[in-house]
Amino acid sequence: MVKYSAIIKTAMIILFITSSDVLYSHGVEYKISKNEVYTVSMNYSDGEIMNYTNYKIYSPGSESVFQSGLTDKNGKISFIPDAAGEWKVDVNDDTGHAASVIVKAGQVSDVSIASGNSLNLFQKIIMAICVIWGAAGTALYFRSRKVS
Repeated sequence: MVKYSAIIKTAMIILFITSSDVLYSHGVEYKISKNEVYTVSMNYSDGEIMNYTNYKIYSPGSESVFQSGLTDKNGKISFIPDAAGEWKVDVNDDTGHAASVIVKAGQVSDVSIASGNSLNLFQKIIMAICVIWGAAGTALYFRSRKVS
C-alpha cells in the first residue's frame, strides 16, 4: 500500500488541478459553406437607412419564426433559406414604420468549403495525459494479476 500512496497522491493532485472550469469547456467546431445568401436592404421612403430595426423571417408555409433579430448598421438582413419557396420578412421599427417583404428562394444548395474544430492546447495536453494514465493503469492492473 505504501508504494501506491505516491500514485494516489499524484492522481489526487491531477484531479484537483484538472477540475477547473477550463476542463468543463469544450472545443468549437466550424464549417465554412458556400450557400446562396439572400440579403434584404431596408430604407425609409426618404432614403434614410433602417439600421438596428427589429425583423422576423418566416419560412414558406409556416407561422413560426425562422430567424429574428436586428438589421445591421446598413439596414441589411441576410439569411440562408433551408427550403425553396416564398419567405416572408417582416420589419417593424416600433414607431409606425413597418414593411412585409416576400423573398422567393430557389433551389437550396450547400457546398462545404472547409471544416475543423478548435480544442485548445490545454485540453489536448490533458487528453494525452489521461490516455497515458489509462494505458499505464491498465497495464499495471494486468501485470499485478500475473504476479499473484
